[in-house]
Amino acid sequence: GFADTRGIEYDQQHIGNIVGCLKEVEYLNCIILVINGRASRMTTMLKYVLTQVCSIMPRTILQQVFIVFTNTADDLQLNFDISQLRHYFDESIAQQYIVLENPLASIEKAVKNACQIPKQRLACALGSSLEQAFGALTDMFDRIVKFQPVHTNDFMK
Repeated sequence: GFADTRGIEYDQQHIGNIVGCLKEVEYLNCIILVINGRASRMTTMLKYVLTQVCSIMPRTILQQVFIVFTNTADDLQLNFDISQLRHYFDESIAQQYIVLENPLASIEKAVKNACQIPKQRLACALGSSLEQAFGALTDMFDRIVKFQPVHTNDFMK
């Protein structure tokens, strides 16, 4: 991904790959960004990534960005200040997000703690985690399906 330990050269290659993919499709309906919801503010690396991504995207698609905040069970647990994203996107970004506690991480944790947690409580906790994730993803897809397609020619301008 962007801004990892491999350096700026890799980031430039990543941008090139994105542009290459855009040339292979006619329309794009949405851009989904995955951000750690436990982080309370925008890091320098996230600013860099958003600047790079926004530099190749037309304004029309920037209105159709959706955020998935991970490591966050519900809106009250969300630490990230969404208003910091308005510099990159329009006001609608404040409503175009979901929070998601990764249910696969819960399964991994359950396997490690299977001996310590009674099976009924473990099953209930996993079921709740999977149900919550399914609900969040369903909510996201119900909303992004309404976005209008943006022609990828707009990306090349």
